[in-house]
Amino acid sequence: MGRRNLRSIVVCLTALAGLFALLPAGASAARIEWSSTITLETPAGPITCGLSPAEEPNWADVVVSSTPRRLSAEILGASSLRCTTSSFGVVQLSGAGFPWHFTLGAKRREARLRGTKKVVLEVTLVSLLGAKCIYETAKLTGSLSSETPPVLSLSAPRVKLNKLRSNALCPTGGGFSGSFPLG
Repeated sequence: MGRRNLRSIVVCLTALAGLFALLPAGASAARIEWSSTITLETPAGPITCGLSPAEEPNWADVVVSSTPRRLSAEILGASSLRCTTSSFGVVQLSGAGFPWHFTLGAKRREARLRGTKKVVLEVTLVSLLGAKCIYETAKLTGSLSSETPPVLSLSAPRVKLNKLRSNALCPTGGGFSGSFPLG
């Protein structure tokens, strides 16, 4: 899997986490479900993430809180996603290191996503007999645009492959960035 494809997959999950964080403050704890596919336009081409398995909705458990200056969400867990990449075909994307903590500052519209210890993503290469790539990063930072619909942009200067837990075919990682429209 090329670095650009990994970037796109990571952005897919983190952008979804950002979307859940934008729920109204009145929804303090909820299981969010969605049943549509998501296509991201990336420098490596379109990445489509959909339902896994196809007959069940995707979900995320979140707890949302807000003040006049800050919106916060804890993502307690999420279902895995199936994404289509140009290099490896279908991959299954799962998060780990939950809860993930998302914050958005109202004044500067600065966003941050971090894990309890690290944000961990497990990429299962379905076409390679279930080979797994485990990627970790300390945090993702970014912003929410003021345009309509708003665009959540997140990036990490470094994503590291956990070599002890990953298949030898996995790329080592690197930095990534991407954006996702929220409307």
